[in-house]
Amino acid sequence: MEFMHETLKKRITENTKLDEKTTSHFTHQITRGLAFLHSKYVIHCDIKPENILLTVDGVAKLADFGLSIITVENDFFREVKGEFQSQPAYNDMDANLKNLGGIKGTLTHMSPEMAKEKAVGFAADIFSLGVTVIEMLTGDTPRHVNPCHSTLANLCFRSG
Repeated sequence: MEFMHETLKKRITENTKLDEKTTSHFTHQITRGLAFLHSKYVIHCDIKPENILLTVDGVAKLADFGLSIITVENDFFREVKGEFQSQPAYNDMDANLKNLGGIKGTLTHMSPEMAKEKAVGFAADIFSLGVTVIEMLTGDTPRHVNPCHSTLANLCFRSG
């Protein structure tokens, strides 16, 4: 097993924010990882700096596939799990949308369709990657981008 030095979140926190060159470097690697997942019909559903591990050499790797959705039965799934068990098969690429069955994921990085409990597709990962890029460049998440975030946060953290 490969040793992972730190998370992207830790790197951002320690440096307050990342410079454009470093952000571009990590974004390229994360995008390649997502392209691979999406080519295998896998939606990660929880892209955020905490789920991106960094090697000592600064290579970014996607981690924490707990919320991932496999949208079609495929050889990649059989290789990883041994058999296809839990996800329905879809034959049409445009039909690769799946309802997660309730709000799951990280509120600050959640796509609008996830926040609204609608079916999610590959675009949900791209939205979360965009939030992650903004966090790398600024050191903070853009809470104002998705109006669902403040509504959900109010519902989730309301006292009394």
